[in-house]
Amino acid sequence: MKGLVRLYYPERGFGFLQTDESKDIFFHISDVTNGTEIEKGTSVEFTLVETKKGLSAEYVVIFN
Repeated sequence: MKGLVRLYYPERGFGFLQTDESKDIFFHISDVTNGTEIEKGTSVEFTLVETKKGLSAEYVVIFN
């Protein structure tokens, strides 16, 4: 699935991605597979999973 970083809190290590369907998806920096330089508006591809807390992204890949 593709999306953009909508919010990212570097001091806390997490943020939210926005998809074409306008869903907000939680991600943690430890799930980013190719770096730690991420900011609002960054294009990413990820695997969507359902957790007990809601939708979450795994295997997040940054596209430059």
